[in-house]
Amino acid sequence: EFIPFEDAFGNEILDPVTGQQLGVEVGTPALVNDVYLLERFRVSLTQGRGRTTATLNVRYDNRDYASSNLDSVDAVGDVILRRSLTPKTTGDLRLKYWDHREDHPDGQDFDEYSARVGFRYRVAERTTIGLYYIYTERTSNIPAQNFDEGRINLRLGISL
Repeated sequence: EFIPFEDAFGNEILDPVTGQQLGVEVGTPALVNDVYLLERFRVSLTQGRGRTTATLNVRYDNRDYASSNLDSVDAVGDVILRRSLTPKTTGDLRLKYWDHREDHPDGQDFDEYSARVGFRYRVAERTTIGLYYIYTERTSNIPAQNFDEGRINLRLGISL
């Protein structure tokens, strides 16, 4: 999952050279007493016009463990459309696909689709509040891991 960096006003921080959104990617390695070789490919393209920004993110991670059979492959792609609705309000739509494969007999393989829609409002100079609806559907080779859910997230951001 990509977690964007924000400034004190709740606005995304962009790389001054590339113009792309800065943030950190949180992966999903297995927690074991082993080391792995990570082959990673990432690309992020952002295009802005007026008050609207579109971002395409693609990530491919191949984890090859040295002594255990926990090898895994993750392929993730998402599209984010963001629009400044007022000087203090931003709306966004995110569509995401995640393909996860584990290369061992008891491993979990799944396909996950999600959609997020919501807005963020700057309440004060260092405070934002956001309201998001997120729908996620996962299909797994492990029947107990199949699910679909709808969530409503209320986020409060305070910068010190």
